[in-house]
Amino acid sequence: MAVSPDGATVYITVLESNTVSVIDTTTNTVTATIAVGTFPNAVAVSPDGATAYITNVFDNTASVIDTTTNTVTATITVGTVPWVVAVSPDGANAYITNGGDDTVSVIDTTTNTVTATITVGSGPYGVAVSPDGATAYINNLESNTVSVIDTTTNTITATIAVGTFPGGVAFGPCATPQPEIEAEVTSDGRTVSITGSGFPANATVTVSLEGVSLGTATTDADGAFTGEFPVTDCDLTGGTLTATIGDSSATTDVTLTPCQVTTTTTTTPDPTTTTTPDPATTSTPATTTPSNPGTPGGLPVTGAAVLPLLATGALLLASGGGLVAITARRRWSADDEQP
Repeated sequence: MAVSPDGATVYITVLESNTVSVIDTTTNTVTATIAVGTFPNAVAVSPDGATAYITNVFDNTASVIDTTTNTVTATITVGTVPWVVAVSPDGANAYITNGGDDTVSVIDTTTNTVTATITVGSGPYGVAVSPDGATAYINNLESNTVSVIDTTTNTITATIAVGTFPGGVAFGPCATPQPEIEAEVTSDGRTVSITGSGFPANATVTVSLEGVSLGTATTDADGAFTGEFPVTDCDLTGGTLTATIGDSSATTDVTLTPCQVTTTTTTTPDPTTTTTPDPATTSTPATTTPSNPGTPGGLPVTGAAVLPLLATGALLLASGGGLVAITARRRWSADDEQP
């Protein structure tokens, strides 16, 4: 029995009638009955729900059903006594255990042909493919082992001893990935390099430090992202770094190098240390003393010598270190009485 990925339909193999019953899960009624090979044992539905694969034990075949039309579109010859079938997560391959010849048939679902036959343990029965499609596990009823197949090379990479008569194998529900981030500060001390994983795929993630937004990045198809985020706010020296997409978030702590602040120092002269000029070394302008302080330029102003000055109608007198011109009111001759 198998259920379609959307849960709308159930497929049941009916061994004695060599048919497959199709059940509508809404009404719980059989909506179709499909004739297949002899003694149909197992059924698997492709991840897209478009195709169902049936193992026909006594025919050594597999029937391929189009689930839209509920018709058989191909019949594939496989190994002896095909028991169980499983489809890879990407829908590219189907794996069928053949209990009669201890092999596994690998079917290319595009061409509906067998592309590889792998020898496993004795009496292979169940088969399960890992969620990433990289590995297939086969339980071998008669050898009490599990064969581990690398689906890329179609080779056995391990054989695991288990209990007596192992009847089936399956994977549990996939764990929901939890968002997480790793961060380191680059050499400049102010840029945070972040690697994140486990977030919703192809979405915008917001990165913040202590509630201050640093920027955004976009996750890839696997929900991972990387980015470098400069911290320009000098008030931030570290704290809790948070990456958020909707309800998904992850945190870690970082410590930043404080911003480098450039300061300018101005020197103010100390009044108590003001230098007083040395009187001994201070130059004093030379003073010329007239030969006769009482007269301008030391010239005599009495006797005949004054006559040439009077002849010009002016008298020069010393006044305040300068010369003052006084205009004579009259002319004197050499015979007049001298003043």
